[in-house]
Amino acid sequence: MAAPRPGGAVPARDRGDDVSHDDLDAEVLRRQVDSLRAALVKVLDTREKEAKAHMAFQTASDNYASGAAREGRQHLAAMVAAINAEKEARLLLLTLKTPNDQVKAGPTARSAVGPRP
Repeated sequence: MAAPRPGGAVPARDRGDDVSHDDLDAEVLRRQVDSLRAALVKVLDTREKEAKAHMAFQTASDNYASGAAREGRQHLAAMVAAINAEKEARLLLLTLKTPNDQVKAGPTARSAVGPRP
């Protein structure tokens, strides 16, 4: 039996468990879906905050000639947060494992989804 990894985890194959390749692929895909869901929520939340900050800035600009500085800074911070959230989501998309790589049904199953990029 192998020594535990940092954090105390022992790989399944070293514990003697029967873990199939399909089970591991399914776990990877589940974690990717969870990560994507979290990234999507973050993008949507930051975009909503950015839109609200923009409206506050616009209102302050319309109502007060020189009183919109604070709202302008808040709007800028919200825009930067939204851009960063989008960058994180795009990076996550690039790292995803595509389940179609494991399709064993043959070329007809792949052609139904379209060509691979």
